[in-house]
Amino acid sequence: MKSIIVPCVVAVLIGLIQAILLTYCWVYIATYNPLPVWFVHSHITGTLNHLLVGLVDFAINVLLCLPAAYAICKLRPRKLGVYVPFAVVPVFLWQYWPVLGPTTGESWPAYIPGVLSALLMLPVAVLFLRRVTASA
Repeated sequence: MKSIIVPCVVAVLIGLIQAILLTYCWVYIATYNPLPVWFVHSHITGTLNHLLVGLVDFAINVLLCLPAAYAICKLRPRKLGVYVPFAVVPVFLWQYWPVLGPTTGESWPAYIPGVLSALLMLPVAVLFLRRVTASA
């Protein structure tokens, strides 16, 4: 029992540290990313603009999650199904607790892309690393 508690706590810490570092990275990415301006100058606006920017942002998030995914993979590869949720769920609850309450009202669909990104970026990075290391 004790052998699983320590890696679970480490997974939670990895998730929290990764979220804090992502926040710092996104301050600079949002400021200096030329992609939204390029889309507007290319007359890509509206829903297609939001979709493309969202996909690129998700890909950037997955790339930025690779160090955390590597650390989680090094905990115990057989129990990734336990460690990944321990890294993702506390951060998700920390970021989206105001949205999960009854005050969201009818604006909840606007949060779906961010919620999906927050829940899927680290698991996708872990799966990517597992595939790359398995084929090597």
